[in-house]
Amino acid sequence: MMYSRVGVSALIGSHTAQHSNSRMANPYNIGAIDQTTTVVRINAPDFTDGKEPLAQLARAERPPLQQPYAAAPDPIAKLEYGAQAQAKINAWLSTQPGTRSANGRRSPYIHRRLHRYNRSPQHNRGECLLVSVKKVSDDFKCTFMSAKGSDSYVHHVGLAANMFSVSKVYKRKHARMVSHRKNRQGALTLSHLCGNGSCCRAGHLAIEPKRVNDERTVCHTILRRAENNAQANLVQHLCPHQPKCFTNLYQLNTPYY
Repeated sequence: MMYSRVGVSALIGSHTAQHSNSRMANPYNIGAIDQTTTVVRINAPDFTDGKEPLAQLARAERPPLQQPYAAAPDPIAKLEYGAQAQAKINAWLSTQPGTRSANGRRSPYIHRRLHRYNRSPQHNRGECLLVSVKKVSDDFKCTFMSAKGSDSYVHHVGLAANMFSVSKVYKRKHARMVSHRKNRQGALTLSHLCGNGSCCRAGHLAIEPKRVNDERTVCHTILRRAENNAQANLVQHLCPHQPKCFTNLYQLNTPYY
């Protein structure tokens, strides 16, 4: 889904300015989008076996968890497959772009070198682990759990791997609270704090009510429309959620929604 280039300043009110690709003296003028980038690199060993370098921060800020309903929550069983998830994460981290499997299909991999737009908001959550997989319908899915493959979101793999690592953000008991049926009253789901659906980094995930997951979509949509860093920081400051929404905007990246 492509978004209009009308920015956040249109939402808060501003005078129209001449279009430009450079940064502006007045950060809230409409029209000029900061297209400058910074090259960032992912150090694969930091994430081997689903490790999360910022696990302590993620645990401290994660939402409080409550049983979603009295009846059985119908948990996502695949989150229990930690060993398989760790093997898949490691394969993604070690695979080079362009590698093809025996059947000729492009092998999934995690981007190790990224161009992050400087208009991304400032935060302390680190870079995203973006998995390059074939996009199915509107979702970021991969094969997981069996030789034949089972449709799974890449972030399910990331959470499952992390729950068996030394730097776990959530424990397996928490995974059993994530509902397979999101339409059930009080259902808990797995949210992306970063808004990037292809991100499998455990520290960018939160178990929380489905309604909060939906609310975050609004925050991420506005963050993506920010024309510069000042606007993005303002939107993030006004975010009502805990932990606050953020996003890393990369040249290759498309949003989850």
